[in-house]
Amino acid sequence: MPTAANSLEQLLADAAWAAGPAVSVAVRRGPGAGVGTATVSCGPATVFQAASISKPVAALGTLILVDRGTLNLDDDVNDHLTSWRLPVPAGWPARVTLRHLLCHGGALSVDAFPGYLRGTDLPSLRQILDGEPPANTPPVRVSGLPGLSHRYSGGGYTVLQQLLEDVTGTAFSELMAELVLRPLGMSGAHYSPPGPDEGAPGYIKDEQVPGGWHVYPEQAAAGLWCTPSDLVNFAGAIQDMAAGRAREPGQPWPLRTATARLMLAGQFPGWGLGLQLGGAGAGRRFGHTGGNEGYACEVSATVAPGPVIAIMTASHDGHQLISRLGPPLRQHLAWPDQEALEAGPEPDQRVSFAVLAGQVGRHAGDYTTGAGQVLRVAGHDWNWTLTVPGQPPLPLEPVTPDTLRSPVLPAELTFTEQAGRMVLTLRQPGDDGTEEIIATRV
Repeated sequence: MPTAANSLEQLLADAAWAAGPAVSVAVRRGPGAGVGTATVSCGPATVFQAASISKPVAALGTLILVDRGTLNLDDDVNDHLTSWRLPVPAGWPARVTLRHLLCHGGALSVDAFPGYLRGTDLPSLRQILDGEPPANTPPVRVSGLPGLSHRYSGGGYTVLQQLLEDVTGTAFSELMAELVLRPLGMSGAHYSPPGPDEGAPGYIKDEQVPGGWHVYPEQAAAGLWCTPSDLVNFAGAIQDMAAGRAREPGQPWPLRTATARLMLAGQFPGWGLGLQLGGAGAGRRFGHTGGNEGYACEVSATVAPGPVIAIMTASHDGHQLISRLGPPLRQHLAWPDQEALEAGPEPDQRVSFAVLAGQVGRHAGDYTTGAGQVLRVAGHDWNWTLTVPGQPPLPLEPVTPDTLRSPVLPAELTFTEQAGRMVLTLRQPGDDGTEEIIATRV
């Protein structure tokens, strides 16, 4: 009779992932059960970029400080930021709270970060937050009404990283090791770059990412390195803490039961504090997806103590494998209900930075409106601007290969090809709804 480990290896083999980019899987059937692993082109101790799964780990560390009374979820972040302050619109003192940062409810700009090539100059946190060179993303700013809706923002978690360092006086990587990684037994996890031969190099299609991987000084948003087993320990601990399960004598959980349950409580549809939520009844689940340059990963677990699954790939196309592998893995682990079997957390569908930057670049140039005004679209990577006659350049950031959006004004540019010519449509609020300004490339 095949062992659980052999069954896991067979499921991974059945998913038909070609040897090349590394893949690692870890599962736990329930409380007290061991962690099963299976790998392709790597070993179980190989670490991967966890990408956006960095965020729920940072959220847990933050909630531990809330439990200790160091922070309050509903304090204005500017009450705690000292080395930098979140700018608010002139004449309107918007209030963004710690809770807003954790659940992406702060109406903050910059959804994701492309990272930096290894060996290049890295910006400081302050330079990233203000969009100053050598930062390669726009400034993080309030660009809507906080508290009304979910707007995914890696920028918000970078504000959180700065806040935690200001409050504790401790480097973020050291703080997370102290609060989360060591207490939860995440022995392979760290927010610093991996050592030689420790990390799996990332791939886009068949090409290795230059230098093996990008570096993410935006650690809270995207900088965690770990193994799938580390993620299973993380999610399993959240299950146990929320259920009020006792730990071994002398090893108390770092988070109170009530606070762990708050982490799993919906703040906006599909979102808790740092976690994606889904399912219903016995199939209620939580987790998070991630996608850095050359990496894709996912962790998912039942809210009640039960199965946990973590899949990490060193490929930007790894979400295809995750989608194929998820259902049989859930069946293998006797996931509680059929709905949960068929639908895990929503996959991260953001386009690769390299692909996005290359595709957006084809829209640069001058466009003429019907009134004869010339609008200039210029930039590279994530730094784009729209220049209108008589005005300073308006910052823009790519959303899709054919869409640029301003982080400072409710303005969006879309590009379409009509009769062989590129047409720009600028949408912004008007007297009677949305105003559209059409311009054609010169």
